[in-house]
Amino acid sequence: MSKYQDIYPCDPLIQSVESVRQTAADLLTLEYFEAEPASMPTDRYEQHHIILNLREEPHRLENWRDGEHRDFIYYKDEIIVTPAGVESGWKWHVKTKCIIITLDPNKFAKFAQTELGILLSSEQLKDLPQFLDQDITQSGIQLKESLQCALGSQVMFECYARIFLTKLILKYGLQKDEYDFSKSFTAKDYKRVLDYIAVN
Repeated sequence: MSKYQDIYPCDPLIQSVESVRQTAADLLTLEYFEAEPASMPTDRYEQHHIILNLREEPHRLENWRDGEHRDFIYYKDEIIVTPAGVESGWKWHVKTKCIIITLDPNKFAKFAQTELGILLSSEQLKDLPQFLDQDITQSGIQLKESLQCALGSQVMFECYARIFLTKLILKYGLQKDEYDFSKSFTAKDYKRVLDYIAVN
């Protein structure tokens, strides 16, 4: 079955797809957990996973990451980023208190390019097993709290999602060293630039 846009005989002069900004809320999923001691088997996921630790007391955590076993103490405001495609499994020994944010790599790259003018490499996020970042954690907390608001929840979540994503990209996003603009800059894009110059 065809889409209407596929069969129309000419290109539109204006279309919402290009003018309406991608919402940050469509890029990420936030989940808050207070989970009793348990474990998760190793698996590979198509999303990036970002774990923000909110538990005040340090606690033991085990992680199996691409075949390597890590047994460590997890501190408040520490963050673990597991990029898409990395095999990972978990075991926690006390009740957790954490925010887990998942990101679609393709949408994440598009947001970085269209909203910040940054071209991310295929790796996208630095593969740091864990690091301390109170600023990113606080952004995650604001996201969580926005979902608990009776009024304006969606608007607040969108605002805080943009802040979170921008901070994450600027601090930890891996950018492409070289980029061939001829591959992404189409004839339509050139025409748009020339039309803009002619009008302005």
